[in-house]
Amino acid sequence: MEEKVHCLKQGVFSGDREAVCAACRELLESGMPPQKIVRIGLLPCMDILGHQLAHREKFIPQIMMSARAVQDGIDLLSPLIVGADVPSLSETVVLGTVSGDIHTIGKTLVSIMLRSAGFHVVDLGTNVPPEKFVAAVRESSSHIIAISAMLTTTITGMKKTIRVLREAEGNDQWHIIVGGAPVNGRFAREHNVEYAADAVETVNLALKACGIAPLPNDKEM
Repeated sequence: MEEKVHCLKQGVFSGDREAVCAACRELLESGMPPQKIVRIGLLPCMDILGHQLAHREKFIPQIMMSARAVQDGIDLLSPLIVGADVPSLSETVVLGTVSGDIHTIGKTLVSIMLRSAGFHVVDLGTNVPPEKFVAAVRESSSHIIAISAMLTTTITGMKKTIRVLREAEGNDQWHIIVGGAPVNGRFAREHNVEYAADAVETVNLALKACGIAPLPNDKEM
């Protein structure tokens, strides 16, 4: 099993889309749940790629090749994760990437994991203006907002979005979760929001906001 996970990760890092899909199928055939393939295979790769991009160890063309490979893996696994047997919660999470940022892979992983945990998700997409977050929260009667940014250049958009959400009427009941390469725990504390290092932690923070126990820790083989 460890060898198959290694092949999956190598496929991502090399941008080999066929290898990623083949590894996902092999892991499924071996009995690994699709949620776990995401958690121990695709999520760690995205964390590493985000770090490499932020520190200029890799550049946009290389990251995009890997991102397309990850997207193929997501496309293969997501119908198995978000199926009819997923428990349904009454809670909704509003999700989006901040204004100025068009990166979608990390947000897509978060959306899939939230849906697999039973949340309703309002996915606003990428390059979302702050006011659109506010409107979506009110329209959906949600109290959980997850916002992401991938580049250091879009941290301004993150700060503006947080400010607009905090200034909105009725925001005292809103839980704001931030994630992405340019943010960390210190940033979250400074802006009075919650920080999620990855998609699983985003789900756990959303569950915590609803008074529900976190997901089991199955990152280790």
